[in-house]
Amino acid sequence: MKTNLTDPYNRTGPPSPEVIVETAPSELTIQIEGYGCTHLDPGFAPIICLQWEDGEFRLIVYSDINDEEPTHTVTLEKARESNREVDDIPQEA
Repeated sequence: MKTNLTDPYNRTGPPSPEVIVETAPSELTIQIEGYGCTHLDPGFAPIICLQWEDGEFRLIVYSDINDEEPTHTVTLEKARESNREVDDIPQEA
């Protein structure tokens, strides 16, 4: 899927560079036109990956084009609905 994002606070401003979202059996990747990774050719570098591995989701971000390793790897395990504490459930009015 290819798209451009719009700034919700400045809708008359220019759209974002093209964003490409692709899927594979175990991951979803996001590429942004003009952004990349040092170890991949320009135009072929997903800088954000959502991976399913060992029964959990991980978000991997390459936010520094000069660093071969991801700058951020976040497990989403604590975001599971099953981890919600009962007191955190919003009450209806």
